[in-house]
Amino acid sequence: MTILSTHLVGVALIIGCNNIGAEAGFHIADAGAKAVVFADPDAKRASECSTYLNSVMKGKHKRRDYKTTHFAFKNLEKVTVRAIVNDVIAAYGQIDYVVNTIGISMGPRDVENSDMTNCCEVEAAAMLQQADRKFKTKKADRQIGRGVIVNVTPANPGDSFPHYRRAGIAVTTKTALKYKSIRCNLVCPLWVRDETFEKQYNTKSDIRKTIAEEIPCGRAAELDELADTIAFLVSPAASYINAKCLVLDGAREENV
Repeated sequence: MTILSTHLVGVALIIGCNNIGAEAGFHIADAGAKAVVFADPDAKRASECSTYLNSVMKGKHKRRDYKTTHFAFKNLEKVTVRAIVNDVIAAYGQIDYVVNTIGISMGPRDVENSDMTNCCEVEAAAMLQQADRKFKTKKADRQIGRGVIVNVTPANPGDSFPHYRRAGIAVTTKTALKYKSIRCNLVCPLWVRDETFEKQYNTKSDIRKTIAEEIPCGRAAELDELADTIAFLVSPAASYINAKCLVLDGAREENV
């Protein structure tokens, strides 16, 4: 049986076209989003994501009216984020889902989250100007707010994991509580199979040992598992999930 509430119909903005951001954008498109916009400091990477998705959606999925584009930026100051958000709204009339996969990083003394804070504040403020959304169910129309933001902390963070999580929770909780009609949740992945992980896994025996002994399923998360989680969180199926931190560590935390 198809879960209709996981179907997407709106416009998505992906801030950060790393492996997680790119895969999340592709999965959100697969879930039905009418447009996905990619933004990244690397113009080539953002363009590649946009070009690939456009080809897949119009070719394999036969969605001839599908729309996608990309932006490059030099920083995540509020004026920069505002320009991207305004351009997306000007082009597509709305912005329903945002995934922030960058904006948290290790600073000289501690983890910095000011860039992600800038993103959330600008994105949420823009979404507040939109009309309330409703999802039609068999019993009644369900209020699903005016937009959704999913923040993602860096994958394969090693000992920095608790620091990234703490910084992510701070900005995510603040956003969810301040902007009443906007849902904002956090995804914190531990080990995710990408190029960085493969390099660490093949050269550091302690990582292989830790994964084998401390994670019940004995493996790292696949990129598509993380992307599926993000796509679910922006969907109407998750419309009552707000200000939450979802740790994707395969139950390691509960097992040690």
